[in-house]
Amino acid sequence: MAGSSFGDDASVSGSLAVSGSVTLGDGDDDVTIDGTTLAIDSSNNRVGIGTSSPSYKLHVNASAADTTSQITAYFRSADTDYSRISVDSTANADTQISFMNNGSTKWSIGNEAAADSFHITTGFGPFDSDNAMIITSDGDTTLGGNTSLVGGYVLGNETLTSSNDGGSVDVTKPLTLLTNASGQLIATLADATVTGQVKKFLCTGYSGSRSLAITVSSASWTGGSSGTITFSAAATFVHLVWANSVWWVVGAPAGGVAFS
Repeated sequence: MAGSSFGDDASVSGSLAVSGSVTLGDGDDDVTIDGTTLAIDSSNNRVGIGTSSPSYKLHVNASAADTTSQITAYFRSADTDYSRISVDSTANADTQISFMNNGSTKWSIGNEAAADSFHITTGFGPFDSDNAMIITSDGDTTLGGNTSLVGGYVLGNETLTSSNDGGSVDVTKPLTLLTNASGQLIATLADATVTGQVKKFLCTGYSGSRSLAITVSSASWTGGSSGTITFSAAATFVHLVWANSVWWVVGAPAGGVAFS
């Protein structure tokens, strides 16, 4: 039927082989395949799967009988490196994925365009600074409201022992556990990047014949120049906070720690 066209309804029984281009619908002619299996709304340029009246550019509607293991849509790539599903937007627009319940949007997650930060928020709309959770591109996290962690919490930590001796060791995590039970240990605390960042040192083991010291790049007790924290006993600690371009001591025991 090369070059054939049909102005009215056409019915095909059995297989249909087509070679070349196929145009379905013309103007406002809708196209349906097997009822609601696939529907094309040519008036609004929409495609429906599982619905004959799509409300969106792509509208997928699955009944309980259509799903396997409660999966409505399944995507799989044979790439051996990684696979992804992308949601894109214009240069200045936030990109969101929303989660709904019975037609009502409850939560949205995505990228805030101005700062390229990841947000979690209730409802939908442009992301804002008061959203429930914000993670910056540097990894800093802000939680809005009260936070309850069942089972306690663990700060990112690093353990330095006598095998890490030398002034080239930089301590970067919020919590650092120190011990010099078998050798000297000299670590360096560099400047922080954000006001309010905290740093805690906990001395878990100490040998009096070994040095255990922290060189602080900018210390409040030296007027802003380099300073040193020296531990002389086990089970001691120092709690620091970064403000006004220096590290300030906000907690330390009465003995076992010296500042110079």
